[in-house]
Amino acid sequence: MALKGFHLYEIARLPGKGKVTTDRRRRYKVSDRSTYRRLLRSLLQNLRLPAAYRYAVSLHLASLDRNTSAIRVRNRCTLTGRGRGVFSKTRLSRHALRRLASRGHLPGFVKRH
Repeated sequence: MALKGFHLYEIARLPGKGKVTTDRRRRYKVSDRSTYRRLLRSLLQNLRLPAAYRYAVSLHLASLDRNTSAIRVRNRCTLTGRGRGVFSKTRLSRHALRRLASRGHLPGFVKRH
């Protein structure tokens, strides 16, 4: 399947595809474990619990996989894997957005005069 605006040979040599898959994997892990991490954080901040119990909870929270933390997710371009200059609505970098919009492949995007 060819992406609109890109030829097959261009897609094959796009850098950052590994970063895109890593980002997808991290997003899945975050969504899978977010309620559990939120529960542990609320137990950690509850001052009515004994300090030893809160310390054990903090050790358990620290032993979890780092990729389950939401801070590890970065908005990346789904085509190029670029991590900066990404529009959150389209999840495309400014370069890919300009390229696809100029070729008329993105509906609703018009050149501003």
